[in-house]
This record gives sequence, structure tokens and C-alpha cells, in this order.
Amino acid sequence: MNFTFATLNLLNYVAPPNACYEFHNIYEEHQWLKKQQWIAKQIEQLQPDVIAFQEVFSREELEQQMLELGFPHFATIAAPTVEEGYLYTAPVVALASRFPFDEISAVDYPQRLTQEQPDYRRQPLRATVTLPELGTIDVYVVHFKSQRPIDNALDLDEKETNSPLDLWQQDCLGNWLSTIQRGWECHLLHHAIVERKKQTAHPIVLMGDFNQHLANSELAALNIHAHPKTDEPRQIAPYQLIDAGSTWYHEEPWSRPATHYYGAKGSVLDYILLSWELNNLSDFPRAELFHYQVLDKHLINPSFEEDAQASDHAVVSLTLKTCR
Repeated sequence: MNFTFATLNLLNYVAPPNACYEFHNIYEEHQWLKKQQWIAKQIEQLQPDVIAFQEVFSREELEQQMLELGFPHFATIAAPTVEEGYLYTAPVVALASRFPFDEISAVDYPQRLTQEQPDYRRQPLRATVTLPELGTIDVYVVHFKSQRPIDNALDLDEKETNSPLDLWQQDCLGNWLSTIQRGWECHLLHHAIVERKKQTAHPIVLMGDFNQHLANSELAALNIHAHPKTDEPRQIAPYQLIDAGSTWYHEEPWSRPATHYYGAKGSVLDYILLSWELNNLSDFPRAELFHYQVLDKHLINPSFEEDAQASDHAVVSLTLKTCR
């Protein structure tokens, strides 16, 4: 059997008359309809069995839309932050599935971690689902801290006109704090994934917006090539996560499509990682990577009529084929 997993950063999924981030950032009714139509088109093209979402403000509306598209099972584990009744300032992640969830849980802090750590900006979600032939797996959805600098890194008076030097220092420190936050989130998640697998031995699918290239140092815990060598590779291998996109494009890595653009510069920020059992490199794989796809037409060749309310991220999906 084949199973398709997908991930999509929705870019401000907030139903009118609510707003996100700024008071004026409200969709008109025709814009909201266009956004929902665009999302439906991507899903109908990919036909995923399980799909992860980021930047979700309107949870009930997304759950209803997924139900209409054939996904009766929907999960979130946190509520978006809202101010003054209608201004949303912090989104959540979500997961929709054609198969029922056995368990839904927030990814909490490791209890045995001795170091103090900051809170997740957007708490990751774990859902356990049992798929025919493939068995029970743990699906994680993540949205790591963005690359935007953390504000107020320096004690600057907002009422005063700060010098260019002050603003430069603020930006430098804010960028570094953003990197630290993203690194903490990655390593906390990785530790939780390993601890969970030690208990259950479930295969793992990790999907989401990493907001940085996987090769960067702050994401080292999730990069199989960044781990130090060990004398016991067979003990470590079941806990390592493999970048499905890198596997798919390994012969021509230069052809891997970007999933986000900042101006003309493209970056791969959205990933689907698989545990050892879901890769044909394993001695006894449960599944193998059958197909990998990046829907990016709205980024590289957009049509205003179709893509006016599209996401600023590509849709990433993969299909696993179970091994008999």
C-alpha cells in the first residue's frame, strides 16, 4: 500500500473578521474564499493521507475545510494567542488525517534536562496513527522559530529616536537570540522524539517549517550527517532521522526545489524527515520512499487569478510504499 504525507505553511490562515499580527490585516470575504480554494486545489492535487499545517489561527474553520475535503480526523494541541478579541498574534500547528488518531499529545520538555531553556514559540504536536500494513507510527508537526530577530534584545526606549548604531546592535543581538531559540526548539524536540521511541519503537514522520536549512548548526540534532561517529552505529541508527528530500535528490542535489523565497533567493525550509524503518537503507524496512514532490508553481510562476492568496511556502509531500 502507498501512503502520502504532506506539509504546508498556510501563511496567515485567519478567517474574517479576525486579523493577524496587525489590526488592518483582515481578509475580505472574496480573499478568504480564494485562500480556501487555493488550499483545496493543492490538497486535491496531492491527495495526501496525512497533512501537517503551520500558521493556523482559525482552527475551527480549518477543521471544517479538511472535513469537507475528506479528512475526518483533525488535531491541534494549543490555542492561538488573541488580543482585544480579534487580533491574533501567535499561530499554532495542526494535523489532518484520513485515518483515526490513536493518541494526540503536545511535545513537552525533557524532564531530565538540567539546563534552563526558553519556551517553544509554537509547541510541536505529536499524533500516533495506525495505518494498514504500515502499522503504528508517530507523526510530529513542527514550526521552529523564524529567522526574524527577537525584539527588545537591548533596552532601547521606543519613544526615542535611536541611533543607527543602536539599531544595528539591536539587530545583531536579535538575530543571534533568534538562532539560539530555534536551536533550543530543535534539540528539545529531538530529545523528546528519541525518548518516545525508546519507549514505543514506533517509526517516525517529522514534518514542518524548520525556518532554516537543515545543514545549519542550530538544527544539527535532526541532521544525520552532523552526528558524531560512534562505535555502535547499529544502536544509533534507529533513532536517526533521514531527510527524504535529500534522499530523493541525492544524485542531483542542485535540482532540489526551494520551498521559500526571500526576494530572488530560494531556500529549503520545509522538510519531511523519516526514521530508519521507513527507508530502504534499513536492514528490515517497513516502507520505502516511492515519490517526493514539491508544489512550487505559485512561487516561481504565479497566476494572479489562482495564486493571489497562496502561501509563501511550497507544499512538500512524499509517498511511502509499504514493504512486504
